[in-house]
Amino acid sequence: MDIAKSEIRAYISQYGPFHIFLTLNPPAQHSPVFHVICGDTKVDLTVRDPQLPSNSDRARRLASDPVSAADYFDFHIRSIFGHLLGWNFHTRTSTAEGGLFGRLKCFFLSRELTDRGNLHGHSIIWLEDALTPSNIRTLMDSDDTFQAEYFEWAEDLAWHHLPPHADEAIDDRLEPRQQRPPHPSDPFFEAQFDRDHIILGTKYQLHTHRNVCYKTAKGPPRTNCRFRFPHQQRTQSEYDAESQSILLKVLHPWVNWHNPYLLVATRHNHDVQIVQSGRSAEAAARYIVDYVLKHDLTVPKGLRALADVLKRVHDKNELPEFKRLLRLVISQIMRISNVHAQKAALYLRGETDTFQSHSTKPLVMPNAISYLRKQYKINDINAPTATEMNPVTLQNADQHHITASEQYADYIYRHSSAHHLNLWDFIKQTEVLPKQRAPKPSSERNINVYTLLPPHSKSNTHVIVHRPCSTKLTRIVGSKIPRANSKDDEAFLFYLAAFKPHATTLPLLSPGQTVREAWETFDVSPATTIILQNWKEMELCDDAYDADILRQRSDEAAELTAHQRTTSNSLNNDEDDAVSLDEDINFNISPTLTNEGLVIEFLSASAWTTDTANKFQGSRTSEALRFPITDRLLRSWQEEIKTITVQHSNQHVADSAPSAQSSVTIGPDARTIPFSKKTIVENLLKSHALSSSQAAAFRLVAHATLFPTNRPLRLLLLGEAGTGKTKIITILQHLLAMLGESDAIQVTAPTGKAASLVSGVTQHKAFQLPIFQSGKKEDNTKAFMTSAGRLQTLRTTYKNLRFLFCDEASMTSLQQLHTIDNSCRTAREDEHKHEWFGGMNAIMAGDLFQLPPVTGSPLYQTPKLDRTHDDNARIAGRAAFQSFESAIVFTEQFRIREPHTSALFNRIRTRTVTQQDVETLNSRILADHLQDPKLSNATVLVKTNSLRRSLADIKTRASATAEAPLIECHAIDSFSIPATKHLRDTAIRFEARHPPSSWIPGNVLVHDGMRVVYRGKNRSVPHGITNGATGTVKNISTFTDEYGHTCPSAIFVHMDSGTFQLTDLPARWYPFLPETCSFKIAYIDQSGTPTSVTVKRKQMKLQPASVMTVHTAQGTTITDGVICDARHGGFLTYVAISRTTSLENLFLIAPVTVNDVNSIGIPPDLAQEMNRLSNIDLITRERISALSWTEHQAQHETQAQPQPRLQNIENTTTSQNDPISRSATSDDMEMHSFNESKEGRTQIRHFTQTLWRTTFVAQT
Repeated sequence: MDIAKSEIRAYISQYGPFHIFLTLNPPAQHSPVFHVICGDTKVDLTVRDPQLPSNSDRARRLASDPVSAADYFDFHIRSIFGHLLGWNFHTRTSTAEGGLFGRLKCFFLSRELTDRGNLHGHSIIWLEDALTPSNIRTLMDSDDTFQAEYFEWAEDLAWHHLPPHADEAIDDRLEPRQQRPPHPSDPFFEAQFDRDHIILGTKYQLHTHRNVCYKTAKGPPRTNCRFRFPHQQRTQSEYDAESQSILLKVLHPWVNWHNPYLLVATRHNHDVQIVQSGRSAEAAARYIVDYVLKHDLTVPKGLRALADVLKRVHDKNELPEFKRLLRLVISQIMRISNVHAQKAALYLRGETDTFQSHSTKPLVMPNAISYLRKQYKINDINAPTATEMNPVTLQNADQHHITASEQYADYIYRHSSAHHLNLWDFIKQTEVLPKQRAPKPSSERNINVYTLLPPHSKSNTHVIVHRPCSTKLTRIVGSKIPRANSKDDEAFLFYLAAFKPHATTLPLLSPGQTVREAWETFDVSPATTIILQNWKEMELCDDAYDADILRQRSDEAAELTAHQRTTSNSLNNDEDDAVSLDEDINFNISPTLTNEGLVIEFLSASAWTTDTANKFQGSRTSEALRFPITDRLLRSWQEEIKTITVQHSNQHVADSAPSAQSSVTIGPDARTIPFSKKTIVENLLKSHALSSSQAAAFRLVAHATLFPTNRPLRLLLLGEAGTGKTKIITILQHLLAMLGESDAIQVTAPTGKAASLVSGVTQHKAFQLPIFQSGKKEDNTKAFMTSAGRLQTLRTTYKNLRFLFCDEASMTSLQQLHTIDNSCRTAREDEHKHEWFGGMNAIMAGDLFQLPPVTGSPLYQTPKLDRTHDDNARIAGRAAFQSFESAIVFTEQFRIREPHTSALFNRIRTRTVTQQDVETLNSRILADHLQDPKLSNATVLVKTNSLRRSLADIKTRASATAEAPLIECHAIDSFSIPATKHLRDTAIRFEARHPPSSWIPGNVLVHDGMRVVYRGKNRSVPHGITNGATGTVKNISTFTDEYGHTCPSAIFVHMDSGTFQLTDLPARWYPFLPETCSFKIAYIDQSGTPTSVTVKRKQMKLQPASVMTVHTAQGTTITDGVICDARHGGFLTYVAISRTTSLENLFLIAPVTVNDVNSIGIPPDLAQEMNRLSNIDLITRERISALSWTEHQAQHETQAQPQPRLQNIENTTTSQNDPISRSATSDDMEMHSFNESKEGRTQIRHFTQTLWRTTFVAQT
């Protein structure tokens, strides 16, 4: 099996990660074909129902004729791959038409004997032109068309449900496995096919719990199926952008994944799985390799053999006890390791346990490495001293024995005419033959012949035959493939030995050249690049596999500890148990972060947990209220916060003007100011000590404020985090207050937390948008968007507005920007309703290098324009974004005062990190600072919610004290069936594998003094009670339900921000109440009957503030320590690291390399867009320097320079690859004022067709 494992790695090296895992379980005794192979002439294969022997006779025939059983299995597998999957065994390629899965590139199958006496096969399949998981993730994140097409292909290939009417009664006596499949030429083929699909699926594809479902459990007895049945139902396929996991449609919780055509044609059970994106798929890929190649004699089997021996031990025996036991153990192990007759038949015929599309040839790398180390005096303290090449016996495909030293000698002593071959290609494309047996060189047959040079022992008798078109694969033996990020030069020497041509007369290294220098200067071929990339994908599989094992072990330990804490009256048979490490394949692995177990281990041993219990002891005691907390009081406080929020929104209290402007007086018309307008602006600039970029931006904004024209300002404020972009709005609000126009600006942000930071409102609130548009029916959403109440609110709010400010531009999607533009137009009933943003001055601020929106397309993305992808919202949103004719790129850093740190973070942002930067980052490894006192209050930023929950649980338990004990708040659940304690406990422990955003867990751990973050709906944006707001727990009010569970009624939190004070409560105290969600669970009652139960849950939406996902942290500044994993690269790494204010406050989970940070390059659309905006920045700054501050000159300047159109900007700054910039002008885009009217839809369709034709003509 070790050879088979290296063969699979050879396949992955050449073709990348595999795409499909297929298990076939053909029961020979039920197949008419098997009986024909046995010689039974009475079986007629031309009829639908052949007459077969009785059950007992069929079983005897299978047991007595293992050769025929082995022949049948081989014939069956070849028929499936040849006729159903489209593989040509003669050419070793896919047929032109392909098969059920498309065109195959290659496959590898392992034969295994089942406990029922039949062979079955586990196969892994590669598809032609298929993508790697990394590429799939990239396209899933950026291309909705690809996402839809991928779901369509995957749902057609693998079903997790049966056709309609599958619940009809089926005769138990019917044995469809003995029938022949329906013929496609039959006029009733489709009806018969569906009927067979239902019968075969019901009888053989529905999961039934057996003993194997509960084997090798640890801790308490397992009562949950280790294959995770029933599976969580999903009405449609989804893509989880946060965990980058593809979640295919699951309509039936008990059906195995299968292909209908394969099921009906083969008439037996099978399992087909698509290896997709996400860490769960990569871990599954590694599981599959180990599972396919699992050994018949495992450690559990050996231990069971010992147990059987002990049962049979007799007291009377002349042999000493230890000899007797040893002999019996060996006998028992030999008994269970006997080879079955069917496998013996395969071995006697020269077959092996595997069945594969391509053969492989071994490459013994230790001999090459040893020779090169000695030849070039390359030291390796981890390797033994280089010696002469000791012979290692190998066997090639022709059963000829060779030695490893001879193999490498053949390569380095080849003739100079073969110097172009590297060692990798030499192994798979050549063979050394005696001269009399060697073919003649032929260009038609593509055969070359090269001689061997002395002192090779066979230089006079043998030649090298080179076949460039050989289909054989190179497999590495005797050595692991080293990782490129290893600290020494082992990986680079390995790569040079394999891929750089060398010989005795062709040196590998130049004089004085190091291994690393040689590799970095070597011109890597495209074929080698592909192999190196495939090796990297293998590393990801290994990382995910190791992380998943660590996660499972952590779960086992946690569950075992929980079980030990359980009281004697607990229901032990309901305890969840961890997945066994040697179980069969389970594809419902929760998405995990790379080395998740390592993260948990490091943090558990660091000051992040060990110092927590000793800090802030005085503030952790509960602050009792002087009155009982009743439901009436809780309701009154909820109404009070709504009231003061409305009052705050209506007041529009303007900030006081700075002291430098105290002499300014406002005249009766609120515009008569004694000072000149330029003086006002200059005084504001001086009083705020602005940077050059801030000053330039404010001058432009102030000019648009003081000299209103028919040319509205549309300005982008861009730059990395901490450059002071939003300060422009603060000063603008001061200026408007001086003019008596405090209510002339609307400040918005995509999220409640971001809106609270700029004292604004969310975009959903500002523009009256439905909160969960994706979860509503389209008709309802359209009805809401065009409702009279919404239109009246918009017109009242925006009628007299002059400025619209949108913060956190990176979180705003093209679709959302189109909706904002459309809402502004709708709100303006005057002549401005056909202008961008209703003719208002529009300002957007943000950093496009931060995380893009979770749903929708980022602002810099160019929509795809074709006949199959007519996305109106994207097109309109992109055009609206390009209407911003002014831009200022901020470069001065205020958040990070250390210049070298600021420069480092900016290089992370732009993916231009150097080796020196990596060394600086690696000086902040968590393992080197485990007891740093800053860790106790540090915030951990993680990629997935699963890791966040694990770490939050650890932190919460560690921070509880005797004065502030841990309280486990259980959810308040109601059910669609009568409740029982068993059902209640099951629902509380239920964990959704891929929970939606509204999901609330069954229990929440809290204690007094705990730092928490609120993850529910925005309660009061002006007062900072928003999704993402933080605070400290001050009082916990609970009650006990009828089953003895502690349930929360309210948790009082002292909010970090805000100026409110509720009646009878201290300032900034807010009572959070349980919030609601609903979901379904597959419940198995105590009688074993499965049923679907709807659960309506009330639970607190508070989480520990010490752990957040990177997405949640975007837009915040963390003044204490930040712990994160920088190996993700791209947006995730930059956003996580840039939350801190100092390098000394940064702690990395693991070391990083240059490739880790830079490997995920800047998206091409973003690079192109930043180039365009940089050009606009230059033009804008020139215009600012030429601004006139007198009324007459300003009006003259406006008349002389007409309002810019989108086309004017494009002519100087926009790439020709953007079809919207090429063809869309402001006049053309008048159609975006539509309100879902027939005329509007017609205009959009005409506009899209015009853009498509423009793109097509340009590309042609």
